[in-house]
Amino acid sequence: MKGKSNISNKNSKQKFSTNNTNIKHSNTHNDNIKEKNSFYPIWEKIYLIKKDNIENEYIDNEYLSNFFRFSKSIHIKNYLYIFPLFKSNNKYAIIDLSKNFLYFHDMPYQCFHPIYSSKYFFSIFLFHLDSNYKSDNRYNIVEFDIKNNSFNILNTKGVSPKARKNFCSFFYLNKIYSFGGIPQMLIDNSMNYIYSFNIKENEWKIEETNFINDKEYININNYISNNFDSSLVQFDDKNIFYSIGGKYLNDSIYSEINTMGIENNLKFKENDDIIKITIKDNGMIELINVGKNNKNKFGNPCSFFYKENIYIYNKDDIYCFNCKNYEINILQKIMFAPEFEEKGNIFIYEKYIYLFGKFKYYEDCYLFRTKLDIINLKNKESYKTNFENLLNNNINKSKNNI
Repeated sequence: MKGKSNISNKNSKQKFSTNNTNIKHSNTHNDNIKEKNSFYPIWEKIYLIKKDNIENEYIDNEYLSNFFRFSKSIHIKNYLYIFPLFKSNNKYAIIDLSKNFLYFHDMPYQCFHPIYSSKYFFSIFLFHLDSNYKSDNRYNIVEFDIKNNSFNILNTKGVSPKARKNFCSFFYLNKIYSFGGIPQMLIDNSMNYIYSFNIKENEWKIEETNFINDKEYININNYISNNFDSSLVQFDDKNIFYSIGGKYLNDSIYSEINTMGIENNLKFKENDDIIKITIKDNGMIELINVGKNNKNKFGNPCSFFYKENIYIYNKDDIYCFNCKNYEINILQKIMFAPEFEEKGNIFIYEKYIYLFGKFKYYEDCYLFRTKLDIINLKNKESYKTNFENLLNNNINKSKNNI
């Protein structure tokens, strides 16, 4: 039975005073933030117009900051669908990028990690955990109907993965694949596998994998599943995906988690690997580490694919990874972008690159954008020179003001 998304929240706060509210705080820009703004000359701040479409509900900037800080988005045409990674009053948001309108909606379930494939479906699929629904804390699947804004829990069979967060998932043909993450319970063998969910059959299964290993110390059985917070990108709508960076656990940390709990453990290590994931015709999943020459660590990246390159945003740096020769170059001097709090989102809409999430030093802006032309590698040196000249001018102005 489908649950409509227009369910109102009974524990509501005060209403909006106006229907359209610009999300902008004039008192948040102190001198330090103004100085930091000058460091991002190629990025444009996008202010959202908030639409009051939830009855008896007040959503202030503090709520927005927490919501966007812990969320994951799916970009479909001119809409950005945003789902919280943690419990947040069971709401999801939609941004109309053509008008910069922000809408909030209620959803009847707490869902995580949206998956979407425009090639095959008109729905977004989300992982769902309901301890009342399954006694062993395993994930279920919820289908979100984009047209009707409605949710439906699917009746699944097979063995689904146990509860975890910060995992990776991707869509190919009729299957959703998931791996890695941080366990919400004690470590067990379920972390060592890649799971798939067949949309047509509504069935979970554990996939066979073949890891072509060039690192002797890596455990073939659980290497890919040891990873979390990595960024996953599909190569040109084909059967090839790349898992980029993230963090990983080792056996000694596993034992600590069992005794002291996951939230108290701060010994995760950042990853420098780039794993090529290929779905073979026979269904076998082949894993190859193609980042063996990479000297950069991508602890909390987000990325997108464009013209045979993957652009990786990590902290405030942007890198370009060539999917043909596996070379990687830093574009920091070109892009020099604002930094996320937690993990952000990056995507392309029309001729712009968008950064979306909660940014450090900003409490009134959740979208930045810049033109795609700026990432043209042929102009790297000229952009670098122009940027350095601009930066030096800003520094000289600051000294003169002092």
